[in-house]
Amino acid sequence: MPVLLWGPLDERPEENGERLRDTQCGLFATGKVLRRFRVPFTYMTNCRLNDPVFERGLRDFLAVCNVVKTFRNIRILQISTRPFDFWTTMCNEGELLEKFNIQLSPIPMTELTEEIKAVKEEKGKMASMVSYIKEYMEIKIKENEVENVAALAVAMEQLIDRYGAGGEGIRNCSIKEWGSGVYPNERGSHAGSVLNRLLRGTAAWGCHAPNSKGLRSGGLQ
Repeated sequence: MPVLLWGPLDERPEENGERLRDTQCGLFATGKVLRRFRVPFTYMTNCRLNDPVFERGLRDFLAVCNVVKTFRNIRILQISTRPFDFWTTMCNEGELLEKFNIQLSPIPMTELTEEIKAVKEEKGKMASMVSYIKEYMEIKIKENEVENVAALAVAMEQLIDRYGAGGEGIRNCSIKEWGSGVYPNERGSHAGSVLNRLLRGTAAWGCHAPNSKGLRSGGLQ
C-alpha cells in the first residue's frame, strides 16, 4: 500500500507564543513510527493546499504508484524476435517472470501481417485512424503510406487487446519481412509517432527515436 506523508505548512505563532498546530512535530513522530514498523513512505514538503508544489508532488506520487502497479503485473506482447545483430536487446524471459512477474507473450510476425490485412479489408477503424493522423500530425508521406501506418497502428492495438497485454515490443525489420510496405520506426513511413501516443506502450528492437521524418506529432503530450 503506497503511503504519502504530508502536512500543511505551519502558520507563525501568535503574539503570546501559542500555536494553532505543530504539523512539523507530528510529521517527525509519524515518520518515526512508520520506519519502526518498516512501512515505506514518500515524504512531501510541507506546503499549503493551493501551492503549486502540492499539486506537483501529489501528481508525481500518483504517477509513480501507477507505474509500479503496472510494472508488478504486466504482460508484454513480443512481436517476432530480435534481429540477429542486435545483442543489446536481449532479454531473459524466465527472469522477468520470476523476479518481476512480467510476462512475455511471443507471437510471429506473420500474425501481425495477417491482422494488418484484416484491418485493411474491414476499413472502418483504419479510416478513423487516418483521420486522427491527418488532424494531429504533420504528414510528409504518400496517401497510401499513411493508410499503411494507420492499418499497422490499429492491428497492433487489436493484438494488444486480444492478448491482454499492457504494451508491446516489435522487431525492427525490413519492408520485405513486414509485407505491409511500412516500418514500425523508420524514416519516410514512420508509425512510431502514432503508436507511441495511441497504444499503451510501444518499443521496437533497435529502433530510432519516435519522431522522425514522415510523420510528426502536432503538440500531443
